[in-house]
Amino acid sequence: MSSVAASRHIASSPFRNAKRVADGSLVLRFRLSETVRGKIVRSATVAPARPVKPGWHQRPTTMLVVPKAVGRVQAESGLEADAYRAFALDQTIHSFQVQPFRIEYDDNGRVISTYPDVELHHADGSYEIVQIKSFATYQKHLETNPRFRAEEKILKHFGWNYRVLTENEIRAQPNHSNIRLLWHYKTRLVADDLRDAIAATVRKHKSMKVSDLVNATSSKRVHEADIYALVSQGFLKTDQTQLIGPGAFVIATA
Repeated sequence: MSSVAASRHIASSPFRNAKRVADGSLVLRFRLSETVRGKIVRSATVAPARPVKPGWHQRPTTMLVVPKAVGRVQAESGLEADAYRAFALDQTIHSFQVQPFRIEYDDNGRVISTYPDVELHHADGSYEIVQIKSFATYQKHLETNPRFRAEEKILKHFGWNYRVLTENEIRAQPNHSNIRLLWHYKTRLVADDLRDAIAATVRKHKSMKVSDLVNATSSKRVHEADIYALVSQGFLKTDQTQLIGPGAFVIATA
C-alpha cells in the first residue's frame, strides 16, 4: 500500500471491506436486482474521481484551500463552495473528501456512472456521503433522473449514511452568516502570547461576551477580529445557532 493510500485511514472508511485491485483502487461490487449490478470505485490516489474543469457546463469553478480536506477541493457552484467552507469550520467534522469515488452500474445493458459530491468523516468516527444540489435541481432529479435516484439506493444498499444538502440547509440563517464571518478571519494571524492571554481570560470567567473580552485582557490589545479568528481556528467556541457578533458568548476549547 502506498503512503498516500495508507494516510487515508481506509479501515475506518466505508471502504473497509473493499477489494484492492491491481492498480491500487478499492472496489466494492453490488447487485440490486437481476438487471442492475455494478461497482463503486475509489482511486488509489486522493485525486477527485471526476475532476471539474474550468467552464464545465458554464458553471463557475472555485479552488479552495481547506486544511480538513483530503486532496483538492474543487467547487463547481457557489452552493458547493459554501458547503465546503461550512464543513471546514464545523468542529464535529474531522475531514472530508470532494468527489471521493465513482459509482458505475449496468441497467439493462446501459452503463451509467454517478459521483457523490463529498465523503464526510465526523470526529466521532462516523462517516456520511453527501450530494449537494439546489432545491429546484433536487426536486427535478427526483422526478426525471434515474441516475440520481439510483445513487441513493445503491449507497443505502451498503448501509451507508447518505443525504442531500440544498441551499435550505447550507444557507440557513444565522449559520450561513456566521460561516461567512469566520471564513473571512480564518487565516488571520494571532500571536501565541495574545491567544494564550485571551484563552486564559475566558477560562477564568468560564464564558464571556466578545465585547467584554475585548476590554478584559490585561496588558494585551485585543480586537474583535482576533476573537473571531480564534473561533474559526478552533481555540474558542461559540453558539453558532445565534448570530456571532459583539454580544455573542465564547468559551475556551481547552
